[in-house]
Amino acid sequence: SKGARHGSGKTIELGDKPRLFIGGLKDDVEDSQLKELFENVGPVTDVFVAKGKGYAFVEFGSMAHAKRAMSEYDQSEQWGMRIRIEMSNAKGTGGGGGDQGGRG
Repeated sequence: SKGARHGSGKTIELGDKPRLFIGGLKDDVEDSQLKELFENVGPVTDVFVAKGKGYAFVEFGSMAHAKRAMSEYDQSEQWGMRIRIEMSNAKGTGGGGGDQGGRG
């Protein structure tokens, strides 16, 4: 039977694997450097560097490793720059808003 492939096209399930947003990067940081750094805490399944934009995403095999990486390396100095780390796909954190209206 050919029902093995889940859907086609974009099925990006954010709840799938924990992903960290890494900010404060220099333009010349390579994905291999990030992978090497974060593999100190646990298996890294994917790394995406937004070249020239100063940020990257690192995906972990488990939430425990992602949280540990965050606590170990957030605001730490790597490659001569201070990096900041945020959970990129934490559920239940809607993007701001909620405080509009009600001005009178």
